[in-house]
Amino acid sequence: RRVHGNSRNLAFLQKSRKKMSEFKQSFCGCFSNCESCACSYFCPCIAVGRVAETVDESCCLCGFCVLTPGRLCSLPMIRGKVREKNGIEGGFCTDCLLSWLCSCCTISQLYSEMVAGGGNAIDQERE
Repeated sequence: RRVHGNSRNLAFLQKSRKKMSEFKQSFCGCFSNCESCACSYFCPCIAVGRVAETVDESCCLCGFCVLTPGRLCSLPMIRGKVREKNGIEGGFCTDCLLSWLCSCCTISQLYSEMVAGGGNAIDQERE
């Protein structure tokens, strides 16, 4: 009976893993979307602020933090919330590592995810 129970658990885990999605834009796919690339490079505070609004975080606070050393904490936190909201596989360590290695690529990826998901928080508030 144990073998049968374990095979059920294994089948359940395999099905649940298939349901996890991925980011719409790869981590190094910055140049596939010119808008997100330009916004994350020239105006990171605006890009991060807009993404933060989609996950119910303060636009101004997160936008300001990205311009300070506070981005070492705020950017992984926002990336984690975006992953959680969209059912994207990953973990906090990966969020930290990617955010610290190339914050511009991380911001571009998050911004593209927000745009692809129709997550324009400003337009949603107006409706």
